[in-house]
Amino acid sequence: TNSGEIMIKLEKRLLFLSKICACVTVLVGLLALIGWLEKIPFLVQLTPLAFIQANTALCFILSGAALFLASNSNFRAVRVLSFFILVFAGTTLFEYIFKLNLGIDELFFKDFIVEGASHPNRMAPNTAFCFTLLAVVFFVSDFCLKNKRGHLLVAILGGLVFVMASIALSGFLVGLEEAFGWGRMTRMSPQTAITFMVISAGIISLAWECAVRLAKGIPVWASSFASLAVLTIFIGIWQSLVIGELQFIRADLKLKH
Repeated sequence: TNSGEIMIKLEKRLLFLSKICACVTVLVGLLALIGWLEKIPFLVQLTPLAFIQANTALCFILSGAALFLASNSNFRAVRVLSFFILVFAGTTLFEYIFKLNLGIDELFFKDFIVEGASHPNRMAPNTAFCFTLLAVVFFVSDFCLKNKRGHLLVAILGGLVFVMASIALSGFLVGLEEAFGWGRMTRMSPQTAITFMVISAGIISLAWECAVRLAKGIPVWASSFASLAVLTIFIGIWQSLVIGELQFIRADLKLKH
């Protein structure tokens, strides 16, 4: 039937989109890693406020590869990659929480950029949290993507990463550090935020493809996620503008007093 053919075409396009997002993520990671290997600043840092750490680049390569493998249903390899992502991201969060230095930040590369980091070559805490969410997504993908309800969990976790990244990016667009940095700790770079949005879009596309294939129709949550993506970007920009205005008012009051 025509509807069946439409669903098959939709499945193929969603799967193709997921693979494209995976390849873009790996490419960004590779370019940043080349920047670290050859000490090329513009491949690592687009703004003095933040840059892509070496471990962030490695995790992007692992995450992109995991998404591509998941798109090809090679879930055993995906679980292995998710473990390494979790080691890097989880250890970094552990370091921030307990104020430790376990040596994982400069395990492979020594920091050659001083500006934009609270600790030498340590990824931002919001970056580490996003990678932790991705690691969880990839680890449970085997079960969830084969389950009629499990793909919703994958889409929700992917959506959370998209939300955090879009808020960080909106902070860069309006010049508000609080949106892309947590306190005085290392900040998420704009290219990191964009890449998180790309890979989370790929994860949501894969979950959507699995839902279409299993249910033989468009899932109920699909339109909600599309609306959420647009709404999140606008809310992030609005929130950043409000906080920026409050900061301006406080600074003005201090000058008057």
